[in-house]
Amino acid sequence: ATTTGPTTTTTEMNVLAAKEFEEYCKQPVAIVTALSMVVMISVNIIVMFAFFTKLDKMFNPSRLAAKARHKMFVSRIS
Repeated sequence: ATTTGPTTTTTEMNVLAAKEFEEYCKQPVAIVTALSMVVMISVNIIVMFAFFTKLDKMFNPSRLAAKARHKMFVSRIS
C-alpha cells in the first residue's frame, strides 16, 4: 500500500492592472455604444415621424377645411 502525504498546490492568479482592464474593455464598450446609438437613432426617427404626422393632422389647413365641411354635411343630414 502506498501512502501519500498532504499535497499543496499553489495556483497563480494574474492580477489585472487598471490600465490592462481599460484596454480589455475598450472594444466591448465601443460596440455597445455603437449599438445603443443605432437603436436610439431609429427610435428618434420613428418618434419624430409620429410627432410631425400628428402636427400635420392637427394643423393642416386642407384637413381642417375638410373636417369643417364634413361636420356641416353631417349636421345637414341629421
